[in-house]
Amino acid sequence: MKANRFYIASKAREIIGLALGMIPLLTAKNIDWEAVTGYVDCIDEAVRQLDDEVYNELEEMK
Repeated sequence: MKANRFYIASKAREIIGLALGMIPLLTAKNIDWEAVTGYVDCIDEAVRQLDDEVYNELEEMK
């Protein structure tokens, strides 16, 4: 259970890092939408993985 918490915290930091990394792309004069889409896809996948891990953690607690 402790390892799951570390995984969840690590995944949350990954999501925050990706979101922060996307800010310069969105503030540029000419937005590179392909790069933004890549970041969004990475964030989406990380959130899905985090969601799965939290769901599994809750199932184990039942």
